[in-house]
Amino acid sequence: MAKHIGKMLKAARLKLGLKAAEVGAACNLTRSRIYGFEAAKFILPKQLPGLAKALRIPLEQLQAENGPDRRSDRHHS
Repeated sequence: MAKHIGKMLKAARLKLGLKAAEVGAACNLTRSRIYGFEAAKFILPKQLPGLAKALRIPLEQLQAENGPDRRSDRHHS
């Protein structure tokens, strides 16, 4: 089972000494979107390459850590 990708993103950002706004600027995303990703268990795959580059994490590692897409489960509760 995939781990919590958000925790991994936050740890990488803090290790690099970057602010969420700096990572967001590198990915063309807002600071609040970065904070949202750090709280998430799943991130849309199209967002991963930019995050991987900005945080110096291998893309394959992010893909492996990305949890299942639960968007379709919301309507079945």
